[in-house]
Amino acid sequence: MVEHSIQLVPEAEKDIKKLKIPNIEEDLSIFFQALPAMLEEKVFHTSHKIFKVANLGSGITGEVYIAKKIHCEFQKSNDKLRVVFQVNGTQMRIIEIYSKSNKEIEDVARIHKYCRK
Repeated sequence: MVEHSIQLVPEAEKDIKKLKIPNIEEDLSIFFQALPAMLEEKVFHTSHKIFKVANLGSGITGEVYIAKKIHCEFQKSNDKLRVVFQVNGTQMRIIEIYSKSNKEIEDVARIHKYCRK
């Protein structure tokens, strides 16, 4: 298995604090540890509900994905938490973490800020 490094952008760290979900750091830590193995699977996008973010335009480095089924111990549904991340070779960058109940779609401006060539 290839070693991946995972970095959270400053805004993503603030996103975690804004969510105010008990033990979210632990739940996200488990997800971040599993993410590299999930991405190495050929059908990761269907088996783990991870989708490529569409309509970002040109000039984006790597691939940008959104994970839609994050298990969170204190939420009633696994469908509420979203994680937007970039994969560029062995580097992974967590761009945004949000709750579907607070926001419907990812922040395209933030994606462009961190993922432009």
